[in-house]
Amino acid sequence: MTPLALTFQQVQDWAVIWLPIIFMGLIAVVRVYMLRLMPRTKPQEIKPQSAESIKWDDVAGVEEAKDELREVVE
Repeated sequence: MTPLALTFQQVQDWAVIWLPIIFMGLIAVVRVYMLRLMPRTKPQEIKPQSAESIKWDDVAGVEEAKDELREVVE
């Protein structure tokens, strides 16, 4: 038998050891690739001084909402 000849058992041992490692490596590479594709945005800060204050009179349908609330309470 030559030293280059491989038996089925040797091939099976190689597959049992290396295929899961290769599979996990591929999963890691795909995950890193997907993370790079995701946008890196920060949430907008809301500054309370910059917005105008909204009052109940400014909201459309306030009277109708009040009437419906009165009906529910009664």
